[in-house]
Amino acid sequence: PACLAQIAACIEGTIPFRTIDSKGRTPADILYDRMIASNCNFQLGMTEKEIIDTIHRSVDLSNRDIGNFASPDAGCFLDQTWKLIPETNEHLRQKSLYSVFDYYIALVKLEKFFAQLNSSTIFRSFQNEPKKETLQEMTD
Repeated sequence: PACLAQIAACIEGTIPFRTIDSKGRTPADILYDRMIASNCNFQLGMTEKEIIDTIHRSVDLSNRDIGNFASPDAGCFLDQTWKLIPETNEHLRQKSLYSVFDYYIALVKLEKFFAQLNSSTIFRSFQNEPKKETLQEMTD
């Protein structure tokens, strides 16, 4: 059961662009609190170190998942971004043929998303992992 909880935590960590909650907790802090509660409620037998290591793995996976945002290669960034268009637009997923207007709407939605995106919500950290210098390099 503990391994399943660790896998679930890593999967949850890949949900991108979450913001700090009203209590000032980061997504990783919230996940940590949930892991502590789950460990107790379901008697998973995880140590504090195992829980912290799980959150670190989750943060690492999350940062790797959206690593193209830190790429100095614009082509890499655009390649991954174009792959998101059908993922976030039902019309482009459900039809083998779609209209130019459907594609236009998808591009407008993508532009709005990037216009409102706060760079502080892209990459994650938890208890100084990754190191502040590494995190700074990813966000510059």
